[in-house]
Amino acid sequence: VTGSDVGGWRGRAGAGGPVAFARDEGRPGGQAGEPRVCAEDPAGGVLPSVGTVLAYEAPAGDGIRVDAGVETGTRVPTTYDPLLVKVVAHGADRMQALRRLDQALAGCTLLGVGTNVAFLRRLLADEDVRRGALDTGLIGRRGNALTRHPLPEHVLVAAALADLAAEQTAAASSVFDAGGGWRLGESAETPVRLGAGDRIVEVRVQGPIAAAHARVDGHDPRAARADLDGAVLSLELDGHRRTYRVAFDGGSIWIGHAGRAWTLHREQRVTTDHAT
Repeated sequence: VTGSDVGGWRGRAGAGGPVAFARDEGRPGGQAGEPRVCAEDPAGGVLPSVGTVLAYEAPAGDGIRVDAGVETGTRVPTTYDPLLVKVVAHGADRMQALRRLDQALAGCTLLGVGTNVAFLRRLLADEDVRRGALDTGLIGRRGNALTRHPLPEHVLVAAALADLAAEQTAAASSVFDAGGGWRLGESAETPVRLGAGDRIVEVRVQGPIAAAHARVDGHDPRAARADLDGAVLSLELDGHRRTYRVAFDGGSIWIGHAGRAWTLHREQRVTTDHAT
């Protein structure tokens, strides 16, 4: 809000150096906000999260400054403060600053460690927060509205298609190894079982991922077209196109979209036994 490096002034003053600035320097203008991305689970009592950062894409945008202490490959323990990233947005007024913050967080990807990014976006959308009517009881009053949301069906379809795409890329010189439900005359459904929290969800996929139909837990099949390019999955589901960041960690699939991240666990599928 000052347009000046106030942190630099503090450093020079702490070192015993002079702090000189013009008379009109340091006058505040506009408003700024700073949410902090932490390795914690808001839905689980804000307990700390641990793990290795599998993918990190920093928040960005007009009026945005980012101070990050992580990168892809960073191991996040519980030994230290859970703070990972500070996101600062400046705007001409409060509403512009909040919009810029939300846009920056929507573009943030951090997979491998549970974070509070989705919680921060919901908090920024709260009417009392937007009006500046804050108090220490606000989060308690909102309850699960800020911390708990159902797993979207499009994420389950994205995870299943990403799993199949990665499997197809990895192997298969034989149709019997490809895992695509091959049969003469038509393609069968390939089941992908995903552990989502305390339940198991089955996504059945028919056809190649570029022109498939997907059924989630026995629901009606939905037209799905997907393409996995490295760690980026593009999915068109029922005419709606979304882009996801994907990371695999052993038996887990991490899916990131619009600042949110989900962890799904792959249930082992039956594979061909080459010894028989």
